[in-house]
Amino acid sequence: MNKRLTAMVSILNGMVVQSYSYNKYLPIGTPEIVCENLSRWNADEIIISLIDLSKKKCPPNLKLLEKISSSNISTPLIYSGGIRNVQDATNVINSGADRVVIDCILQEKNIDLINNISNKIGSQALILSIPVIIKRDHLYRYDYISNHEIPFNNIIKTLDALNFSEVLIIDKLNDGGDEFNLKILNLVHNYFNCNLMVFGGISNYKIIKELTKFDQVSSIVIGNSLNYKEIQISNIKNKFKKKFRKVNYE
Repeated sequence: MNKRLTAMVSILNGMVVQSYSYNKYLPIGTPEIVCENLSRWNADEIIISLIDLSKKKCPPNLKLLEKISSSNISTPLIYSGGIRNVQDATNVINSGADRVVIDCILQEKNIDLINNISNKIGSQALILSIPVIIKRDHLYRYDYISNHEIPFNNIIKTLDALNFSEVLIIDKLNDGGDEFNLKILNLVHNYFNCNLMVFGGISNYKIIKELTKFDQVSSIVIGNSLNYKEIQISNIKNKFKKKFRKVNYE
């Protein structure tokens, strides 16, 4: 199975930012321009992640999503940020997103709610996001709302009860860095067997090459580095021709 090359667009206060481990941000540009560029450069899909909404308990920014989706973009859009219920998820899909990502409501008490979202928009349109940290060879889910680390064993029961398409695994400690921790994938594999999107510290050919060796990885998600080189997506796909979808030159 050829892997997808997904672009991550992190948005804070209406501007695209470069993120460093969820606590430091540098401005990049306006969301619609950044997304137009990534679409023109042939990203397989774009994740629009509004990183401040859930913490502020704000609903999805539908106006921004509509503005991006109605611009010169042909690339499928994935939306993340502020989704609290079925209506939020439905509104996001109706506003131009192809799929949605949820994180903050990923709790055992919300199993029925998440499955209701899945039933409404379709399980293929639902992605679960799990920021992770390794401590003493054990895997933890990082809850960025409470800034707490939750043992992975504590969320497995919840994951087993949910209907979804993929899991977005985020290397929290290497977000904005240059070396995704491959040990995360070896540990995650012990817990569940589903398609994984991986993100955090993926900025060079060496780590990309290693990630392509994992059959469980369906998408390699890159953020900061794609915004600084116009042909970076083409370079990656040409470097690993047999691993990624073909470059669609215009």
